[in-house]
Amino acid sequence: MEYPAAKSGKLAASGTLTMGDGTELDWYFWEGDRPMVHSYAQRSGYIAALYDNELYDPQTKAAHFRRFGIVDRSIRENVTLIVRPPSLADGVGVYPDTARASLKVMGSKDAGGPLPWAEWGEEFAHEMPEALRKAIIAATSGSSGSLSDPQWRERLKDRFGKRWKSTRYVVDPKGVDTTDPDEAGSEPKEPTTERPGTGEPGGTGGRGGGERKGTKPKGSRPAQKKKTAAGLPDYRWVPADDLGEVAAAVWQPNDPSHPNGVVLMNAEFPGFVEVVQYWTSRYPDVHAEKVRETIHETYGQAMIARIAHSEALRGRPEWASQLDQLRSPEALTMAALGLFSEDSLIATRLGGLLGKRSKVA
Repeated sequence: MEYPAAKSGKLAASGTLTMGDGTELDWYFWEGDRPMVHSYAQRSGYIAALYDNELYDPQTKAAHFRRFGIVDRSIRENVTLIVRPPSLADGVGVYPDTARASLKVMGSKDAGGPLPWAEWGEEFAHEMPEALRKAIIAATSGSSGSLSDPQWRERLKDRFGKRWKSTRYVVDPKGVDTTDPDEAGSEPKEPTTERPGTGEPGGTGGRGGGERKGTKPKGSRPAQKKKTAAGLPDYRWVPADDLGEVAAAVWQPNDPSHPNGVVLMNAEFPGFVEVVQYWTSRYPDVHAEKVRETIHETYGQAMIARIAHSEALRGRPEWASQLDQLRSPEALTMAALGLFSEDSLIATRLGGLLGKRSKVA
């Protein structure tokens, strides 16, 4: 039986990354229509391990892709990641279990355990291929925000900003990568009159800054990657399909669009939907979009503050090992419920923007 080929689809980019443990990761990024092969093969993107010409541990869920820094559904469905861990030799490598259903690790501290998907994902997210990085940034623009309250932002930044380390792209004539200085996660190497990451006087350039005062570079330029103190995380509102979760929010520490990490806010979570419906019913329809934006900004900033504040516990032995639990989807969902202070803040902000609300029961 013949299956129709993709009419306008093509392999847009591909390559291979070598992980720190010697594992090779082949990545493929498809663009346009996909071939109709789903009756005998995986049609959309997936993640799997290749061993002895057989695929193991196939993964397709949103949570699996998030580990690799891929959130947006339109990107996720067009990316395939195949890891090729070293075959067993001299007691080191991977081997299939007796049922040949999964691969196990040998010759390390995790001997006998499953494949280190979390470690591979984090490494891939930090070494994201340029084609994927730019596609993800383009797909996620326009739905993000940061903590705008200057007093709160400065307090959190002073206490926790230096603890957030991220990979940024620095404009450098000798760099092997490329970057747009106006793009998220980029900064110039040359000195400017701006304070880092703020656009305010007093230091070297930061995120979105220009090379020198009065200039603003445009387009892609040579760049290199470096680790730097990042400031604070951001938030981004996404559809439930992108999360693959019923949670109110998910913490995504590795995201090409947000070098400091990002709180993914579920726009379809019932609690948020109810709040939007409540407040939009109290203003004329013409203000519905502004009401929604104000509510999303308020809750997004509240979740940023919680994530940032939790960083204070990293220095406490009794809590440091539990940070992942405190930032789990379940914990963030609980944190989003019953936020009366946020509701009061929404009322104040909407009153200042739109005036007195109507008396709707």
